[in-house]
Amino acid sequence: FKFKVEKDQTYIFEVEASRFGSPLDAVLYLTDAKGKVIQQNDDTVGADARIEQRFSEAGEYVIKIRDLLERNGEDFAYRLVVRPPKPDFTVSFYPDTPRLYRGSYTVVGVEVQRQAGFDGAVETRLENMPAGVTAEPLLVPADSTVSPMIILHASEVAPLGHHLIKLAASGVIGGQRVNREGRPETNGRAVREAFLTVLDKPPFTLEPVTLSARTEQDQSTTVEVAVHRFEGFLGEIQVTVEGFSSGKEPLTKNVELKPVTVQATDGRATLLLKAKLDSETGTRLILFKGEAKAEGKTVVQYSRAIPLTVDPFPFTLANSLPRLAVTALPPDRKSAASEAEFSVKANRRGWFTDDIRLKVEGVPEGIVINSTNITRGASEAAYKIVATDRAPAGKEVSLTVIGTADVNGRSYQFRAPPLKVTINAPAPEKGNDQAAEKTASAK
Repeated sequence: FKFKVEKDQTYIFEVEASRFGSPLDAVLYLTDAKGKVIQQNDDTVGADARIEQRFSEAGEYVIKIRDLLERNGEDFAYRLVVRPPKPDFTVSFYPDTPRLYRGSYTVVGVEVQRQAGFDGAVETRLENMPAGVTAEPLLVPADSTVSPMIILHASEVAPLGHHLIKLAASGVIGGQRVNREGRPETNGRAVREAFLTVLDKPPFTLEPVTLSARTEQDQSTTVEVAVHRFEGFLGEIQVTVEGFSSGKEPLTKNVELKPVTVQATDGRATLLLKAKLDSETGTRLILFKGEAKAEGKTVVQYSRAIPLTVDPFPFTLANSLPRLAVTALPPDRKSAASEAEFSVKANRRGWFTDDIRLKVEGVPEGIVINSTNITRGASEAAYKIVATDRAPAGKEVSLTVIGTADVNGRSYQFRAPPLKVTINAPAPEKGNDQAAEKTASAK
């Protein structure tokens, strides 16, 4: 399709196909009049493609569309929408076939796609829910980076079977309230409809004992969940924790954890969660997930959600060098080879500005290193290493700088990456070599 634009005009080109059930996996190409590709896209929304382009030069351009796998036919229908950008949003949810047991919980993920500078909050809610199934409306704030979740719960008498469900979303644009219908997705592809399956009472359920959890980057916390078994079920249950990091990234991108196997005699499970040093901070919802085999089938159960908050560690330390070398020399031999310098830099986080006390671990006999600290407001401390003739020549040692700071009555400690120090043996002095040679000749 050829078209003309004026200088500095902006247009959005969007393919609508998978949302209508078309198998087309669209690829969009935007080129200039000579065929040079300016931009291409194939997966903005599921299998549908979208390009937004500001044209710095007036002239003629071409928009091309094809199937990613080079397929075609009457079934590969699509609609190409071309429009100037305006603040807007779309919402998708997944999975398209959630399963929910009576007396238990399950989760539906929600994703808000913001367009053309829209920065308002979006309220989402599931509709057409059968009697006995509840799901609280979910407000997605403008600054949300973690994929939000809607938690569903079924009563003991919720009607069994398949139920068509929809997701409604609303926000305020230009002072006016606007409504959007959420698109169900499966494996990243938009589908026509979503169905909730309500199943009979499960062989086990999970109930959080820990109501909220809090930790800091590079620190750990524990969370506990109670396991309730029914109708004599004694099988093993593997329990883990699920949630999201930014976007659809799993919780494990930021938090280290290991599943726990619950035996028939166990009524509770305790899981250790360790936030990574570079973990995203803030609060997100997490759920306990249990998986077991019952009558030859895999049964998956979720608990209700609890909040997990990760606070920033007040500081980190980094060495200016990964390794260095010194030569072991006696005090009477003055040489720069016996000395080396490096510095330790502090990355202060948030509001922390206080002193950081430093110590060096792993210093062997014969190595002399000065004492220093990083003072309030400063970001660096310098070290000087001197090797004497008592240092272990011919070896490599590892030194670790440890920083400690007190914040609100609590002591925080951080270990910088190890610094490798090679200790070289001294070269023989020329005078001594000549004397040794004369002695050998005389003999």
